[in-house]
Amino acid sequence: MKHIVINFSGGRTSAYMLKMILDQHNGILPDYYTVLFQNTGKEDEGTLNFVRDCGINWNVNIIWLEYFRNTNNKVDVKVVNYKTASRKGEPFEQLIFGWKNPYLPNQDHRVCTIELKLRTSKRYMVSQGHKKWLAAIGFRYDEPQRVNKKPYKDSRITPFYPLYENKITLPVILNYFKKTDFDLKLSNPAMGNCTGCFLKSEKTRAWICKNKPDDRDWWIEMEKKAKSTFTKDRSWKDLNNFAQRQGDFNFDDNDQPYCDSVIGACTDF
Repeated sequence: MKHIVINFSGGRTSAYMLKMILDQHNGILPDYYTVLFQNTGKEDEGTLNFVRDCGINWNVNIIWLEYFRNTNNKVDVKVVNYKTASRKGEPFEQLIFGWKNPYLPNQDHRVCTIELKLRTSKRYMVSQGHKKWLAAIGFRYDEPQRVNKKPYKDSRITPFYPLYENKITLPVILNYFKKTDFDLKLSNPAMGNCTGCFLKSEKTRAWICKNKPDDRDWWIEMEKKAKSTFTKDRSWKDLNNFAQRQGDFNFDDNDQPYCDSVIGACTDF
């Protein structure tokens, strides 16, 4: 049996996928399954709580991973847990400043997803001796545009889409979590993870500026140190200055494609 990786983003959709697969195996995953959650260091605390709660309530081992650079500046993967997980953007900052020149992820080059999520999970699987595996990805039936029907560019990975194949839609998932004893509880329903993602609407990022100063200051500091910006429209510093003057007035409220903040994740894979 080929090994199967369940990619858990920390949002409701991929959590539902995990529970569905668990139920298919009477609540106990066979040894050929691995559940991975990649922490960027900029997840909302509610996301980390939710991942922890899923593991506890469903009695499933969720392996927490982080991108990091060792003393030789070589990219590696680190296994952490709820208590030791980075909460001050450490993996993200190492990504930005690990290059020859600082580089900020943006709408055109989502290196944060590629490096902090995708390649981090790959590095872990390779470190465990796996050469090829199946990857369960949480794309729903109501988002067919995200399902890639072509062979995956990395020949080691064969993706499949359990939610899409079982015709699971967002209302089904939201209704399920209304009935559970625990749920994803974010600082702001639109926060998702990671907190200041450039895929989020300007309105959501302006809310961060007004209500989460520690988080806001991290994004401002990264732009200052990198001498660049995450978005093309305006810097975090400019957005913050405007937000403090204007309150909640006149902000773009449209999320970019693939921002699934309503279910707690910007992207599942």
